[in-house]
Amino acid sequence: MAANFNPIYTLTPNVGVGKIGTTAAHTASSGIGVVDTNLFVAFTAGPSGSFIQRARFNAIASAAAVNTVATTLRVFLSSVNTGTTTSANTSLLVEVSVPGTLSTANSTNSVLYYDIPLNIAVPSTRYILISQHVAQTTNKQWQGTVFGGDY
Repeated sequence: MAANFNPIYTLTPNVGVGKIGTTAAHTASSGIGVVDTNLFVAFTAGPSGSFIQRARFNAIASAAAVNTVATTLRVFLSSVNTGTTTSANTSLLVEVSVPGTLSTANSTNSVLYYDIPLNIAVPSTRYILISQHVAQTTNKQWQGTVFGGDY
């Protein structure tokens, strides 16, 4: 079988966004969970697969100048985008601990974001799911944006 010696570039940008529910806590790093309850879809690979450059997390809020609760944010690769996931179809890619941080509704200061480099190619049947270990309180939420491109 001949190897592909030509570089492969993405053709179409693909940026996905997922918002983690404010009351959603996902204490397992095993990949077991329920989509739209404690795991949230942040990226869907294109029909010929995708290259995923990075995931970015931002604290967002519906009220000005509130602090999020310290938590661990997780990024999973999954072949499931609805229903219940298992450790056989969903695996942890990376997790990052974040302190309580001022939300993006702050009127005087910019807010830190957390970039997680991924740099992975994924087949067409894969999704990026995101979660948080500790649920946020009223008016606070984490948003995950995944930057990539489709082949």
